[in-house]
Amino acid sequence: METRLRLRDREQNTSPRERELFNILDSVPFAFSIVSLENRQREYFNRSFVDLFGGSLAGDLTNDLMAANISDSYIDPEKRAWNWKTFEIHRRIDSTEERRLRLDGSVWWSLSGWQPFTYQGREAVLVWNFDITDRKQAEDALHTAMQKIDTANRNLEDKIQARTKDLKKARDSAETANRSKSQFSPI
Repeated sequence: METRLRLRDREQNTSPRERELFNILDSVPFAFSIVSLENRQREYFNRSFVDLFGGSLAGDLTNDLMAANISDSYIDPEKRAWNWKTFEIHRRIDSTEERRLRLDGSVWWSLSGWQPFTYQGREAVLVWNFDITDRKQAEDALHTAMQKIDTANRNLEDKIQARTKDLKKARDSAETANRSKSQFSPI
């Protein structure tokens, strides 16, 4: 109930310019949220945020996501601390990658950026998230394939060296036999 009241208050206190911003943010495929720098709480998120962070759960997850502690969505809590420290030093994060957890419990990879701005007269940060799980899985598959190729190349190199050694040995034996044969040949 408190969450719905906060959302209703936010909507009532929203200027035409902010409503225009929300309309734009609600129409894009990136997950956007506005986080207060005062208390590090989400003040707004768009529909793509609900879809991305809710996962396979159905229905209106607005209240669940507004009430959820965003810290719990980080697989590595130190990464969240690193993000805030980086933001405090540089006043922005152009892009960062981290593993995250959805409300449905599924794990995904996020590419996100943080941009400071003023929201309703207070300092805030506009955070965007994009799901890069497919890309990370492709990178992992590529890394595994490259390891297999490296192993195969090392094995092939070992086989070539062993075969070369065998061929040199056979050549040396043939040359020795040829010299021996020459010594017994009638003149």
